Amino acid sequence: MQDQLKSDDFQFGIIGLGLIGGSIAKSLSANKFEVFAEDSNKSYFDEAIKDKALVGSLDEINESKDLILIICVPVSAHEDVFLKHSNLLNSAKLVTDCSSVKNSVLDDLVKSGLDSKNYVFSHPMAGSEKSGYLNSNEKLFEDKTCILMAGEATEESSLRLCKSLWQLLGSKISLIDLKDHDALLALTSHLPHLISFSLISTLAELNLDSNKIFSGGGLKDFTRIASSDVKMWKDIFSSNNENISNAIDKFVKKITLFKNYIVDNDLENIENFIEDAKNFRDKNL
Repeated sequence: MQDQLKSDDFQFGIIGLGLIGGSIAKSLSANKFEVFAEDSNKSYFDEAIKDKALVGSLDEINESKDLILIICVPVSAHEDVFLKHSNLLNSAKLVTDCSSVKNSVLDDLVKSGLDSKNYVFSHPMAGSEKSGYLNSNEKLFEDKTCILMAGEATEESSLRLCKSLWQLLGSKISLIDLKDHDALLALTSHLPHLISFSLISTLAELNLDSNKIFSGGGLKDFTRIASSDVKMWKDIFSSNNENISNAIDKFVKKITLFKNYIVDNDLENIENFIEDAKNFRDKNL
């Protein structure tokens, strides 16, 4: 049986009020929970207070009430968060993060020496190419998948509580092994972003006027993610560089094969290549 989240029993702390943290704050406050937060960008905090998405800062948390702490910062910022907020992390009923790379977060958690029995790794598969609090949306997580991963010390009660949190936000839950996350996401998320950035970079070198980029809707749809947050993706590529490098190698091997079919004007294999891709995409995505 899952732990039920009731506003009388739980309060929330959010560290980082960008797109993800801001959306969580808005959704939780809409569900009548008290939400406290901090962000290095004071304007995000001020806007969230004005929106009534927050009731105050982390300093105003009620120590007599159970706390769920959600960390929504770039990958490279977790070490500082663990050090700065060790008291909150140790006292919280549940601590979870929303990072796109987990091995780096795990390393920082181990280095911090914190008791991690209350820690669950979360990856909400929701987002936008638009970043920052002003683009946050209380319905961002509805009908989206959230991947959950337990650490070696994670207690079952913490995992149940984390499931309840994301279900409250409207997400569907998938559980995977922590060790598999970064390699899997390198292929399904990080590589598509890298391809999008690279394609736009290639177009930029052509020095075409914008009215000469004849693309229909396809180019805009495919490269929308190239407008994503620069710092976040710099951190992801750095923190998951080995897995992303392996993903690139797989992609280069496949695209080289396709190139050879085109160079050889091998119409049968060109058709088969496209047909196989289309069938897989239509069946699985």
